[in-house]
Amino acid sequence: MKKIQLIIISIFCLLSSMSFAQLDSCITNAGPNTSFFDIQVTMNDYLDSLELVLDSATFHAGNGEYRNFKKFEKFWAPRIDDNGRFGQYFESVEEFYNNSRSNYFYYNSDSWQEIGPNKNNDIGIGPTEFVTFFDDGNDSSTRYMLTGSLLGGLFYSDDYGASWNPGGTDNWERSGCSWAVFHPSDHETWYASTSGNPKAGRSSWIGKTGGIYRTEDMGSNWLKIADKADFDE
Repeated sequence: MKKIQLIIISIFCLLSSMSFAQLDSCITNAGPNTSFFDIQVTMNDYLDSLELVLDSATFHAGNGEYRNFKKFEKFWAPRIDDNGRFGQYFESVEEFYNNSRSNYFYYNSDSWQEIGPNKNNDIGIGPTEFVTFFDDGNDSSTRYMLTGSLLGGLFYSDDYGASWNPGGTDNWERSGCSWAVFHPSDHETWYASTSGNPKAGRSSWIGKTGGIYRTEDMGSNWLKIADKADFDE
């Protein structure tokens, strides 16, 4: 039971990082008997009041409280029991992993070794968001790798990660990179997205200067191929 409670706290903390103000308060103050319906009633009452004092565009904005609560609602509605309790979901998750663990036929106990990327005399680039491999069906093609950081930007390797090179995102209006992939048949062509607001410590909306970029020469030159206007709802 303690394990389940710890999982619940961890998930609530994760979700609270995606939400604002009132929903944060509901999650923070949730107790063992708090149900999804308790939070739903509180939030609906709050949002009804908020809608009276905000214009429609602000109320329905993508980074507003209404949208964030709808994300919370969409995630949890299919996962709760008939009484709105969260416990059944976490018990099911725990059972799944307990059953799966006994079926593992292979595991590796080798220790992890950092291979980079580093810069400025081995100072790291901050937490990395992803690692992407190029793979055209040839085993040797996987020597090409991309990795990115919200603070440090994009880096690439052409020797299976033994060494890393800057990916040219310093030329972006915001150098942080939240995701990047290779063109399926060309290791020199990459597509990457900006990190939004790296100061928040997590990916965020692209804002006025962010977007999707493409390079066809391994980061020497980048072209912004989509910005906020292309994702306008």
